[in-house]
Amino acid sequence: RMEIEVLISTENDKDFENNMATIRAEERLAFAIYRDEAFVTGPLVTP
Repeated sequence: RMEIEVLISTENDKDFENNMATIRAEERLAFAIYRDEAFVTGPLVTP
């Protein structure tokens, strides 16, 4: 896992000339499944 990361830049393409800023936010999360019946098992048959 990774903490949230927020980056702000004015050096993207013409952001500096247009008095703009680019903001990027990124976070990695985990998704837990606590129900055994949520998983389906069996043979995989392709057509």
